[in-house]
Amino acid sequence: MLKNKNRDPFPPVAVGAGGLLLAGLLLTGCHPPGTAALLDGKKLLDQGKAAAAVAPLTDATAILKTNALAWSYLGLAHQQCGQLNEAVNSYGQALRYNRDFNEIHFNLGCALLDLDQADAAKAEFIAYTLRQTRDPQGWLKLGQAQVRLRDPAAAEKSFTESLRQGTNAPALDGLGQIQVQRTRFRDAVPYFTAALKHDPACRSALRNLAWVQYQNLRNYPAALQAFREYTALKPPPYDLDLARSALRDLEQKLAPLPPPVPIAVVVAAPHTNAAKPVATNPIAAPPVRPTVPIVAVAPPVRPTPPPTNATPAPRAPATPPRSELPVVQLPDAPDLKPAEDVPAPVPAPEVVAPPSRPPPTPPETLAATPAEEPKKKGFFAKLNPLNLIRKETKPASTSKPAPTPTVPPAAPVPVAVSPSTPEANPLPTTAPLESQISNLKSQIPPAPPPIPRYTYRHPAPPISGKRAEAAPLFNAAIQSHQAGRPAEALENYLKAAQADPAFFEAWYNLSLISRDLGQTGSCLTACEIALALKPDSADARFNFAFVLRDAGYPLDAAAELETLLAQNPNDIRGHLALANLCAQKLSQPKRARTHYLKVMELDARNPQAANIRDWLVAHPGGEG
Repeated sequence: MLKNKNRDPFPPVAVGAGGLLLAGLLLTGCHPPGTAALLDGKKLLDQGKAAAAVAPLTDATAILKTNALAWSYLGLAHQQCGQLNEAVNSYGQALRYNRDFNEIHFNLGCALLDLDQADAAKAEFIAYTLRQTRDPQGWLKLGQAQVRLRDPAAAEKSFTESLRQGTNAPALDGLGQIQVQRTRFRDAVPYFTAALKHDPACRSALRNLAWVQYQNLRNYPAALQAFREYTALKPPPYDLDLARSALRDLEQKLAPLPPPVPIAVVVAAPHTNAAKPVATNPIAAPPVRPTVPIVAVAPPVRPTPPPTNATPAPRAPATPPRSELPVVQLPDAPDLKPAEDVPAPVPAPEVVAPPSRPPPTPPETLAATPAEEPKKKGFFAKLNPLNLIRKETKPASTSKPAPTPTVPPAAPVPVAVSPSTPEANPLPTTAPLESQISNLKSQIPPAPPPIPRYTYRHPAPPISGKRAEAAPLFNAAIQSHQAGRPAEALENYLKAAQADPAFFEAWYNLSLISRDLGQTGSCLTACEIALALKPDSADARFNFAFVLRDAGYPLDAAAELETLLAQNPNDIRGHLALANLCAQKLSQPKRARTHYLKVMELDARNPQAANIRDWLVAHPGGEG
């Protein structure tokens, strides 16, 4: 009998046509070596001794190389021992020799689902349900794979078909998870409640109900009761430490306030943007672990509050600020002073040249003098910020160019004009022009430096490794992480990721601990690998965006938040974070206003609602 990681009962796998062959072997009096090894292995499996059954079943497959039944039982033994990769290989051999062995499709789908290969698992469950249309477990597992693939419409049909064959708590829990994926958190609660009413031992529904009430609906009394029931389960759930942490936080939130003490109030420092580690199911029992967490398994990084550059009424000094982190509005860039503000040079006194002195150079000749050309080019080139990136003969400025200084002509110097020479007003000496250029240089502010951009690595998704070896290392890292031993946690996360490079949770937590330790480069690399494994992970994308922001890459952080919002258009934290980024770092008030308005539309009672309203009043229409 197989059991999932929540210890929920799992129906025994039917032997089907292979059972008839095995029954025929049992009726024969003499057993060849291969058949004897197969019967010994099956007997040990029936007794619950999966580890001991691996050896005789391996001998049976070595002798009966094309026997699908022997490969199937070997895969089942590996699966019950938690050796999922070996189980997948054995089931693949069984299907190679008998494609019609339908029960193998179900067991193979369970193993693939446990390895987070939901797409391949979905194909196996579809093959199973095409022949076993009335098996509620087949439709249930197909729906769980579709939930992981973010296909709520198809998953809803599968769970509904499973309930049509008979009411079961996991299918009701799955329908609740679909509502959470659609951000309909209040609609999800009745499904979780119905699942617990049908089966009070359904741990997945109790856990999901607790987290939705805590993180999404903020119904703290209901969440407190759910977490108390969840942490009291026997045997303890796999994520007991995370549940206890949430329970302690709720008890502090709901604890009665102490009486006021007549002493000076000390304002606490703002909270950091640290995120809690992710916990996954330990690899204790083989198939089939519950569906993907419907809520963030680690509380998300708290975004900074929106900027408040309006001038509201002054508040009392003892009142704590509404936002958790202080916000400083960036000053507007200083405007260039017009040329009229520059004092014009004093014209040179009128001088009468002696008749023997040759006439001065006319204006056209002076403008083309080689000695004057480099100075003009160097001056205007400094006004163009694009020249910081490339060098061109004629700089093209994208910003509003500074007005060209004009030089008033000096009093004309009387000279003798020959009949063949056109009359012209020559300029005075070049000293006043150089002085005027020097004055302009001192008054024009320097061009702002270009915004740095992050160089993406674009890693390919790593292939699966030895999850059974990685799981104990990951669990040890979780304990060290929560106990405040970051160096030890970092080492174990790395070992877990090396044992199974496709371990998403290990890479995600590795990015968190690297960020806490100030290892920005390692943190960004871990973020990219985690997103390569799960590009639709909202928590991983959100964490990556804030690491980019803290590392000085605001444009790339904004791009990651745009990707997050394209996948989850109603993600409130994404809209709030992008609005703050546009208002504070990118000087894009119109873009910030759009996302602030979206936050107010989705959650008018947001904790930052007052600050957002102040900012919107101070920036009507998105003016800077």
